[in-house]
Amino acid sequence: MKMKKLSFFMIAGAICWIISEILEIVHGGYNPVILWLTVLFHLLAAVGIWGLHLGQAKGKNSLSFSGTALLSIGYLAFAAVPLIVIAGDFDGPAGVMEAYPAFRLFGAMSVIGILMFGAAVVKLRYFPAWAGIAFVMGSLVTFTILATHQSMLIANAANILVSVVLIKMAWQVIHHDQLKTI
Repeated sequence: MKMKKLSFFMIAGAICWIISEILEIVHGGYNPVILWLTVLFHLLAAVGIWGLHLGQAKGKNSLSFSGTALLSIGYLAFAAVPLIVIAGDFDGPAGVMEAYPAFRLFGAMSVIGILMFGAAVVKLRYFPAWAGIAFVMGSLVTFTILATHQSMLIANAANILVSVVLIKMAWQVIHHDQLKTI
């Protein structure tokens, strides 16, 4: 039952992220509403990812657990980035990442967590394999775009894809008894 409740946090967070990404595309950049929605996503996802882990692990699974722990820490750390943008003189997250190199460590932890969690999705087969692959690929596209300062529209699209995948997985956890894996 805990996993179902935790999964609602993921759905709420992913919806916040989708809205923030759409607003960022429409607005052509960041504003306080977009940044606060991004904070909400990261905080809710830090909790909600545990619902996905509990749904797929069904007992002890160190790959899923480790990936989830690293993702949760990364989500919490990256919740600070938009807060720093709001409080400081930064145009966006890229400036914060450059000014505070510690976020590179959290980025590396997050990438490792993404790879581990995605591998667990494929291995455990609770969620469809495509969900794990899409989660990994979309997340890595976003990290690559942020690291290389490429087109944010591609990162926006990748973040929306990742959000939809997270909603699908959370929905599956909540309705596992009623759904077949597609």
